[in-house]
Amino acid sequence: MSGRKTRYVYASRQATYMRPRLLLDGLLKYDLETGSTQVHEFGRGRFGGDSVFAPRPGATSEDDGWLLTMVWDALAKKSELLVVDARNITAPPVARIIMPKRVPYGFHANWVSEAQMATR
Repeated sequence: MSGRKTRYVYASRQATYMRPRLLLDGLLKYDLETGSTQVHEFGRGRFGGDSVFAPRPGATSEDDGWLLTMVWDALAKKSELLVVDARNITAPPVARIIMPKRVPYGFHANWVSEAQMATR
């Protein structure tokens, strides 16, 4: 077995009403200690992909940071990067960055801090 024990798991939620198409309409935060689940919904006609966790500098808890995820708004015909507070996943995004072009589904990313870049 590898890795280390974690309390929280983040995942994307399938829009079951869109079957048979596999579209994702929100983010899930599973708390493995309490068994609870919280949801961040993208909204009507908005679909996303995977999220990446970016820890807050000086973080003091496992969920102290942000979830970054790309969302396509099919009604407005715009892509945007959502920044969601991982400690309060049910709240509105703390930032929304409109992208100049459509970002396709399946776009994957990774978070690398400035300190990590300096050591590479």
